[in-house]
Amino acid sequence: MNVIEDTYCTPLGTEFRFGFERTNGNYEIHILEQPSYGERSDDLHQTHRLQTDSGHKVCWTGPMPTLAEAKRIAGLWSDHTENYILTGEPFTKS
Repeated sequence: MNVIEDTYCTPLGTEFRFGFERTNGNYEIHILEQPSYGERSDDLHQTHRLQTDSGHKVCWTGPMPTLAEAKRIAGLWSDHTENYILTGEPFTKS
């Protein structure tokens, strides 16, 4: 498995670490480190995650054919996750 690791820092300073893996012409985003959901539900559907053998990956239905697009989506997911943890507001479409 050829995975490119990178870190995303939200505007509020929360860090997320990802592994980007190219599979069948698109990228998958593996969540390597993220903050705890604390008192919020960590339900996979609600947090837009999929279970993998080694942890979780970002649940995204659109194509991510480039690493730049996958990193953009990882940033969006991180920002929404941080907002969900802080406010309890569910993810919105961006």
